[in-house]
Amino acid sequence: EFNDEIRRHLADNVALDYVVPQWVNRVGGTDTPEGREVVRLFNEYVGPIAGIVINDDGSASPIGN
Repeated sequence: EFNDEIRRHLADNVALDYVVPQWVNRVGGTDTPEGREVVRLFNEYVGPIAGIVINDDGSASPIGN
């Protein structure tokens, strides 16, 4: 059984490595004007709350890393 710290670490990695990048692909990716606009809005409004930034290549990183 995983302790709370390991569960949080796993959840964070799944979100950064899989969930956010796949969502970026579903909204058009970073190579379309629509996708870039969604990423821009995410980074401006949602990212600071979630502690995540979507990078130019569609990957995600914790803010400050």
